Amino acid sequence: MTNTKKTEKRKVSDSVCKDLKTLFFSVESQWDPKPSWKKFYVLSMFPYPSGRLHMGHVRVYTISDTIGHFQRMRVLNPMGWDAYGLPAEHAAWTRRTGPKGADNIESMRKQLDSLGLCFNWDREVTTCLPDYYKWTQYLFIKLFEAGLAYQKEVRASSYLSVCVSSTIERSISFSHHHVTLKTGPLLDALTDLPEWYGVKSMQANWIGDCSGCFFNHILKVLNASSMKYTYSVVCYTCSPEAVFGAAYVSVLPSHRLLHGSSAVTKNYSLTEVTALNVFTGREVPVVIFGKNEFDGHLDTVIGIPESNEEDAELARSLGLSWNSVLKTEEDGTQTLINSDEFTGQSRVEAFNSVTQKARERNAGAYLTSTKLRDWLISRQCYWGTSIPIVHCGGCGPVPVPVEELPVMLPKVPSLTGKGASPLKKARDWLSCQCPRCKGPAERETDTMDTFHNNTFCVNVLISNLSIKYNTTVIPAVCFNVMLCLRWQARLWGLDTKLRRSEARKIWENKNYAITQVTGHFTEDFLFNAAISRLMGLTNTLSVTSSRVVLHSVEFEEALASLCVMAAPMCPHLASELWAGLSQVRNPLGSVLSGKGSVLQQPWPSVDPEYLQTPDTLQLSIWVCHTVSVPREVAQDAQKVQELVLNSPLGKAILSPRMALIYFLEDE
Repeated sequence: MTNTKKTEKRKVSDSVCKDLKTLFFSVESQWDPKPSWKKFYVLSMFPYPSGRLHMGHVRVYTISDTIGHFQRMRVLNPMGWDAYGLPAEHAAWTRRTGPKGADNIESMRKQLDSLGLCFNWDREVTTCLPDYYKWTQYLFIKLFEAGLAYQKEVRASSYLSVCVSSTIERSISFSHHHVTLKTGPLLDALTDLPEWYGVKSMQANWIGDCSGCFFNHILKVLNASSMKYTYSVVCYTCSPEAVFGAAYVSVLPSHRLLHGSSAVTKNYSLTEVTALNVFTGREVPVVIFGKNEFDGHLDTVIGIPESNEEDAELARSLGLSWNSVLKTEEDGTQTLINSDEFTGQSRVEAFNSVTQKARERNAGAYLTSTKLRDWLISRQCYWGTSIPIVHCGGCGPVPVPVEELPVMLPKVPSLTGKGASPLKKARDWLSCQCPRCKGPAERETDTMDTFHNNTFCVNVLISNLSIKYNTTVIPAVCFNVMLCLRWQARLWGLDTKLRRSEARKIWENKNYAITQVTGHFTEDFLFNAAISRLMGLTNTLSVTSSRVVLHSVEFEEALASLCVMAAPMCPHLASELWAGLSQVRNPLGSVLSGKGSVLQQPWPSVDPEYLQTPDTLQLSIWVCHTVSVPREVAQDAQKVQELVLNSPLGKAILSPRMALIYFLEDE
């Protein structure tokens, strides 16, 4: 192709794009964004503003836009920017610029606008602005005051550089959220939620069975010259009712207390350290267990011989003694002995009473699973929400007073991605006064994980808005683009047919489509299924005879309903279609008499007669047999299957994906 032809082609393409933009903007100007109906809240994930939008963003935001258009005049659909975190900081390293990304935000906002998405930009949120992360810090302080945020040392592997695969292991103090303290309530709360595409079951499996708990222990170092309590740990057991019969506490060689320095040459190694159980007041020796891991990501467990044979074998091999705490009755049940106030209780009773009493004494015993671990939320990076904690030599970690929030980031000369946190170099910011004793102190230099910054603030936003708005969560759905384009072309052709049975079939198909599409928009959010149902109605209308097209109110109402139901998913096309339909002179029904654009029309409703139809449906069986099925259960595959199985035709299996029944004949 010559340069002249390429230039001409580019000019034509630019001209077409310009004309399309003009058309889209003229259509969008007719959409009134002001809510006047019952309010509805739609929230999409916020994008990282460290790059450019791509098709993944388009996929997500067109789905939320579809929900927004369906709810039309009652929707709040905000947008924001997930501006804090490593993506933005990494972009700053590579581009040698600041990580704020203001230019990217403006560019991405224009990209979203060019898609014609119905976001409420007056509710725009940016997570790196002080008026936003002030509340992230406020929530952290409340969690800290409730004992649900703490700092502990963990073993961490860090890469020497982006390009080199060598790693360094070191012990670092990280901030955590005590998720394990709330495992039981998390699991219990799932019972109040409806099942949704297996998510509820996946959450329950992820949390795990709350069959055990952690008890607080204090380690005691045995030394010839002194006795000193040095460290506190939490140790797990799946038999808390038998905790008075503990013989030892075992830790893995990789435990953070050992700093990776233990040399275990056999299956176990007895140490000179003892662990004092805060609840029972009894001391037991600490054993280094020669395993790579315990079950369920545990690194510290309580050895109770009477509840576990492996524990008993280890205790005997080490020559350890323990108290017998279980007595087997004649009926086979077990009761507690030598267990202080819990003696005489059954194991089931003691499980609840021991853990409850331990919680009352702040000795641990919050029921949890071996799967769930506390959430490590701190990062050694600059671009994130500052953790509002001050470290004082006399008072320990002290939260920043709420009235002094937000704790803002200082300016740093450059970001290299190497070494310790850049905040350690900001000496003027680092040095501060302890809020409690007014002595010298230092600020926490870790920042919060970006998921913490988003999850907690978004949840608060949702909780507040849920009081005034109905809320929905948007799933991801895939579409066949070419199939949708062909359907839109056929829909456009239908519109031109009306510019001046089958009637009963049209009426039934219209009501069936309204029922199904409304359900897909309000219950399961299967937009591909909604499109499929609209395609089915399009097919029905496409083969309608000219006589019915010209003289049937059913056709008119079905086509108008089809246009309105298509509007949330293809608002530009539907707006143009409605502009044509609204020009029809002397419409047969009242549907086309509405004022305003298609997005201002009421959602189609099912005719009462359709809902009250008492007759039954006929299911064809092998062409020559039928089974009568009540209309109200026709869409329930399981009930239909039961009716067929109980019919004289014998045993059958109804395919859940096809309108076919396959027979099984008795031999």
